[in-house]
Amino acid sequence: MKTKAKSIMIHLLLFVCFTSLANLSYQSNHSRTSAKDLQCIFYNVTYLNCTFHMEVLEETQYFLFFSRKKHTEECPNYTQDMQKSKTVCHFPSLNFPNYKDFPEFTIYVNGTSKQTVIQPLSQEFYRFEIEKLNPPLHVSVADDLRLKWEQPPFSFQIAPICFIYELCIDDLHLKIKTQIENINTPYTLSNLDLSRRYTLQLRVKGGGSCGFNESLWSDWTEAIYVGSEKENVSNNLILALVTVLLIMIIFLVCICRRYKLLFRLYPPIPHPKIKIDEASLKWIQAQGHTSNSNGY
Repeated sequence: MKTKAKSIMIHLLLFVCFTSLANLSYQSNHSRTSAKDLQCIFYNVTYLNCTFHMEVLEETQYFLFFSRKKHTEECPNYTQDMQKSKTVCHFPSLNFPNYKDFPEFTIYVNGTSKQTVIQPLSQEFYRFEIEKLNPPLHVSVADDLRLKWEQPPFSFQIAPICFIYELCIDDLHLKIKTQIENINTPYTLSNLDLSRRYTLQLRVKGGGSCGFNESLWSDWTEAIYVGSEKENVSNNLILALVTVLLIMIIFLVCICRRYKLLFRLYPPIPHPKIKIDEASLKWIQAQGHTSNSNGY
């Protein structure tokens, strides 16, 4: 009896071990098929982009779904990289009410394959944490150097204190950029030498106190020019003239070498050949002989 019970216990332990190993292998193989590195970003008020990586398997297709409260919507636009290991999903219009009260949503990624079972992936997001704002609107500079703008559009009204603005001043003469953060409209541009030329650009991000991710800045606005452009015009004109002059000199040198123009314009002067007849030669020789005799 003891031997039989011992044998049963051994078989039971072996069964448990093999079952555990099979489960671990199953989980490992299936975890490899799940989408990885899921990242999403909201921009342009209603646009949502999500990217994820996956194992490259033949005849495998992945699907991404957006879910918020009772609304579920499949991604309408997919793109992949050349290796087909990265997929980008684009939602062009996700404009739902009450985002202020219900900013949470869930992204699901699952797939189908003839080779294996695709493990689904779900991840929750908080919209404000992945919101990239649009640039500030209607940026202008008055004659008294007061910079004005309007806050970027959003799906609902946000308090002005939730926006953090940054100004970039680029001195085109000194090639120096200065960035000033936490400014409000209107902003007075002081310490500018108006005899020089500057460009001004603005960008914005949401404040952390309002639930935004402060590392997500908007794009820069279009550059606005202030100051005098006479110096820049003269410098650019001089640079252009010098460049044209150098090109002309190089061109002329190449042409002259190619067609030997200098040789044709200034040919070498040949030495004249003096022709002496036989009678003159005898006379010269006689004169030389006479001179030698007198010298003795």
